[in-house]
Amino acid sequence: MRKILFCVLLLGVCFVAGAEYNRIGDLELPETGFVMRSEALAAIEDSEEMINRMRDSNFSVVKVSEDLVKAKEVFQMVDYSEILRDSGATAEARWEAIKAIGEIDWRYLEYGDVLDYTDDIMATVEKAFLSYESLVLARVVYEECLDRGEIVDDALIERAEGAFYEERYDEASNFALMAKELAEEGFPKVSFWDRVGDFFGAYWIYVLVLMIFVVAFFHKKIVGVFRRG
Repeated sequence: MRKILFCVLLLGVCFVAGAEYNRIGDLELPETGFVMRSEALAAIEDSEEMINRMRDSNFSVVKVSEDLVKAKEVFQMVDYSEILRDSGATAEARWEAIKAIGEIDWRYLEYGDVLDYTDDIMATVEKAFLSYESLVLARVVYEECLDRGEIVDDALIERAEGAFYEERYDEASNFALMAKELAEEGFPKVSFWDRVGDFFGAYWIYVLVLMIFVVAFFHKKIVGVFRRG
């Protein structure tokens, strides 16, 4: 009985595979692009290398890592689609490819689709390093202002750094550029007398009490000096 059930099941699987095989053979397949498998694989490897560079530089790699996963998934799906395009592929290989692809319309998959993700990765990497360079330049100018004893506003730099670590590289570059331009024009400066004015504005009551105490304590001496004079 078990052998009979097994044979029936096996015949059923073969029937489904055969029907799918014939359906695939009857389909008009679109021409694939000019991107070869080796090119797509090299693009993935290059992307991995650049992501490692970002990681070594302590950059956030959340977005580029997600794109890399998608690139690898598409690469695998195109591999399966190539099996289905190959009239010489075995029935077993074609059946495995069909199960892996599922409902995806494999006829329109090609290795060029992988480059959609790897190109985005490379563009993001470039933006990240350019943004970081702009941020460093702005920070250098800011530190030079501090070394000259100037009180400067680093709000733009802080916003640039926040955007950078959140992978908003365009925004980070814009803030860094604005900060650098303000620095080159001269960050808002505070002179010595401005500082004195700020001090008295904040602590005038204490200064007044101190002056009263000094005058009261040295009152007799001050009066005696004037009388002898």
